[in-house]
Amino acid sequence: MKGLVLCLLFMFYSAILFAEGPERSPFTGDGMEGSGLCGGGLRIKTKTLTWTTAHSECKNLPYKTIEYKKGPNSLHAVYELESHNRRCLFRILVLEYLAPPDGKPAGFEWNITGYGSWKGYKIDDMRDQLSCNLY
Repeated sequence: MKGLVLCLLFMFYSAILFAEGPERSPFTGDGMEGSGLCGGGLRIKTKTLTWTTAHSECKNLPYKTIEYKKGPNSLHAVYELESHNRRCLFRILVLEYLAPPDGKPAGFEWNITGYGSWKGYKIDDMRDQLSCNLY
């Protein structure tokens, strides 16, 4: 009985410790799209992410936020997809926003780069990535 109680307590505290809350998934958005090879869309929810392009479908996959930096006119977020399907070509997604110096949106301030591997992300391997402007 004592073992069962300890097991339940461990599960409860693990769920709290590793839960994806707003502070761990700081950007959520809906409706950003790309065109050409990047044709599709990006939708980020609190616990799942969808990014589709002409050749890849990463739909409703759980993710964790690896890095997040937000400034007054910028955002940089790195997401690691926690599960994978064969239609999804990416493991790491980097979402960036940089406002123009004059503050007037030009339409291509958002960019997402997908990497097929952690190694490709770390060395910024051009052969292992797809980079897309979003609007």
